[in-house]
Amino acid sequence: MPKCCPKCDHPHFVKNGFVGETQRFKCKSCHYQFTTEQLERGKPLWMKLEAVLLYLGGLSLNATAKHLDVSVQSVLNWVRDFAKA
Repeated sequence: MPKCCPKCDHPHFVKNGFVGETQRFKCKSCHYQFTTEQLERGKPLWMKLEAVLLYLGGLSLNATAKHLDVSVQSVLNWVRDFAKA
């Protein structure tokens, strides 16, 4: 059972049904719905890092995207995220 809302850190929440077999909760403060299980979303970190390294190594955005079988926009987003960090 979580200790607080992951969005606003408010300690008061209630059970709010299930997602499959996983209990869902709802924050009484911000009404955010959440589960205790974190679902994997997006591409794996190794793929993002490889895309950035290939691009910084001189490969074009299009060639990098084609090599990793992802969209050009994804590669561009990963490179921009890396530049911000």
